[in-house]
Amino acid sequence: VLITGGTGFLGRRLGMALKDQYRVVLTGRNNKQNAFAQKYTGCEVLPMDIVNIEAVRDTFTEVKPQIVIHAAATKFVDLAEKQPMECVDVNSIGSQNVAREDVIGISTDKAAPPVRNTYGLTKALMERVFCSMNGKTATKFCCVRYGNVAWSTGSVLTIWKKMHEETGTIGTTGPEMRRFFFTVDEAVKLVITAMNNMESLQGKVLSREMKAAQIEDLLVTWTKHKGGKY
Repeated sequence: VLITGGTGFLGRRLGMALKDQYRVVLTGRNNKQNAFAQKYTGCEVLPMDIVNIEAVRDTFTEVKPQIVIHAAATKFVDLAEKQPMECVDVNSIGSQNVAREDVIGISTDKAAPPVRNTYGLTKALMERVFCSMNGKTATKFCCVRYGNVAWSTGSVLTIWKKMHEETGTIGTTGPEMRRFFFTVDEAVKLVITAMNNMESLQGKVLSREMKAAQIEDLLVTWTKHKGGKY
């Protein structure tokens, strides 16, 4: 099993969950993060930037994976609006580059229509590319879609925690928004479900019932229990 973005928050947890059953190779483009992930998980780690097709080819030639879990992505919504080229390069072109063996793409609730941001558009495009490619070769494709993985890198909760610690005030651009929330363990289980049922799920997007919350309700609860203001 090769996990792109494997040295990130979700990738490390996937590695830990799968390493007793599979040979797991984690990949990432941040060498500091790669070294940490190798020590943290005990899995093999290789440097790989999914935007670089030659790097992808070299890594796939070396590892010869039977299953690819595609977790690599740039997922900061505000950055994607300011730097859309980076978002398209990583989330769309990078996804195309890793379309090799059995592939499970990690998507987001932001890919569900109506899509209102660049990040969601690139993830929706990844879903469509993977699903439309299924059946054209021996490669089987499936995507899993879930919401905000609580306390993951870039999660609104980690951002609020930093704001709270630095200023005591939490800012938000969308108090009226509703988001679906997932624990990292639920995210890992959904990926494993996709792996174990690839024959029936190929060409499809797999999701599940999720808990949803309005951002303002979360802020009210946060300030009630942790203090601060918004």
